[in-house]
Amino acid sequence: MSNEALKTHLAKLEDLRVSAKSRDDIPSIVEEIKEYSKSGSYTFQQPFVIYLLFISFFLTLIIYANSSSDEGLMLAGASFIVFIGSVFAFFSKKKQVKNVGRNLGHTALALANNLVPNEAFNGRELWKDLKRQFRVFRAGDESQEITALYDGKTEDGAFFQLFEFKYVDVTEEEDEDSDGNKTTTKKETTHYEYGVLIHMPSLPLMTINTRSQFKEKWDSASKEFNKKFKIRCSNPVETAKFFNPACVLKFEESFKNIRYLDMTPSAYVCISAKKDIFPKSFGVPHIKKSDEYISYLSAPPKIEALRALRDFIDYSNSRNTIKKEAV
Repeated sequence: MSNEALKTHLAKLEDLRVSAKSRDDIPSIVEEIKEYSKSGSYTFQQPFVIYLLFISFFLTLIIYANSSSDEGLMLAGASFIVFIGSVFAFFSKKKQVKNVGRNLGHTALALANNLVPNEAFNGRELWKDLKRQFRVFRAGDESQEITALYDGKTEDGAFFQLFEFKYVDVTEEEDEDSDGNKTTTKKETTHYEYGVLIHMPSLPLMTINTRSQFKEKWDSASKEFNKKFKIRCSNPVETAKFFNPACVLKFEESFKNIRYLDMTPSAYVCISAKKDIFPKSFGVPHIKKSDEYISYLSAPPKIEALRALRDFIDYSNSRNTIKKEAV
């Protein structure tokens, strides 16, 4: 098939990905890939680009090696620029195919785990709002934004949002040469944070493993619990009622993946977790391996870390029910 057919197919896959809202939308995408794979290839035909790449490379070497004039060096530079452009064009086409396949795979994985990609948000503005409420979003020197967002529900129907937060730390390194001349180099390091945002009036006002606006410290009778979970709270009595011995044991055994939990006085909660909670952390077969790729779309893996976090939310909500019934 022609490059135009591949372009049309990739564009259709992207449209289907964006419009997919549940796992029931995946079979039609699988059929589209099966139909295309009968006669089409997931490789762009680039004979002109490859030809230009080799010609410009050898021209650069020949002109540079045989000319010392300014005009010759300029011509060699121009040939080298053409060579770099050809390399970029060649790999950008390959990357386009890979990106479409990978993004579709991550969407299928999310939908299979009852997550729906949220496209209707402004990453920078959402970060500004969250920064006012939670400490984690105050990290970084520049380029802070929410780069991905998924809507989800627990087994008991509690709504939450799964987020990816990107920020950049900037440091300056000063070097001095043998003549005492100093140069300053700006170094940028990109970081990502992952977690869940949810309203949880079921929890007593508290934080776990983070600097807190709540001043009271609370410890259980378990040294193991106290080592893993540093609790600060608004009301130690209510916190103690929540963390009865069975609850403490449940935290120790089942909720180790919680890095920290931050909470506002209005019971808006940010739970930080490791990267393995997020769909993008999973590898996806290359779409060129059609059979393997279709199998992945049809039966993506379960995100076990996300299941554990859902269990934490539902368990905490059930603790609130128990407390209310006991009153």
